[in-house]
Amino acid sequence: MDRTTLKLNLPLFVTPFYLLVLAVLAYGLAARYLGYYWDDWPAAWFLYSLGPEGFPQVFAIDRPVLGWLYSLTTPLIGLSPFNWHVFALLTRWLAACTFWWVLLNIWPRQWIRVTIAATLFLVYPGFGQQPIAITYSHIWLMMAVHFSSLGLMVLALRRPRWFWPLSLLAWFLAGFSHFTVEYFFGLGLLRPAILWFVLAESTPKSGRRLLKTILIWLPYILLQGVFIVWRILLTDTPRGEVVFFDFLLKEPGAALLTLLEQIIVSLSSS
Repeated sequence: MDRTTLKLNLPLFVTPFYLLVLAVLAYGLAARYLGYYWDDWPAAWFLYSLGPEGFPQVFAIDRPVLGWLYSLTTPLIGLSPFNWHVFALLTRWLAACTFWWVLLNIWPRQWIRVTIAATLFLVYPGFGQQPIAITYSHIWLMMAVHFSSLGLMVLALRRPRWFWPLSLLAWFLAGFSHFTVEYFFGLGLLRPAILWFVLAESTPKSGRRLLKTILIWLPYILLQGVFIVWRILLTDTPRGEVVFFDFLLKEPGAALLTLLEQIIVSLSSS
């Protein structure tokens, strides 16, 4: 055996189980002492005053699909803060598992490295809003959905016989993620890079690989284009207006400098 290679013949469920134990140790021990914070207060009030069926109306302006998702989760979990913190832990664990699965599909022979990456993803200390359980449990759930779409896209390449069923499911999950919450729109832009990397195994010629990358990416980028049109032109969102591009056109130097300062501040605060 190569000295630089460590081969472990372990069943696949070992890593998800390990991540679950880690999630409980990192976030579960304090769950019974936590309550509602930040946007969880209005969410809890809506649940108390309107009931689960009221959430589609609450989110109707710009996140209608998220409202229906709340109407499915809130009857199961209720008003107990403890229940929501357990749910948030489980959804964060699910996001870590799907992240691990995506990486394992891309690098199937790098079990140890992708497990380390999933570990860092799960316990990343820069994110300090885990106690906002009602809000972020749904965000983690949608992140898991988006990662599942990425993983199915890669799996479709590795299982040509199942390319169309897996691709259809990947398209559906990508659209569901985009139209539920917009947070993971940027992750979709990683798809051509992932496709280019994975296709290198079966399509070494650059020209042919580029064509295949574009053709496979096309449905996903069309979905994102439809989402942009719907979100910007067809909905009257109360969540603020994107003014950076107008600033960039008027004063490109100042706009880029401001963006760089914001990036530095964000990185230093994490």
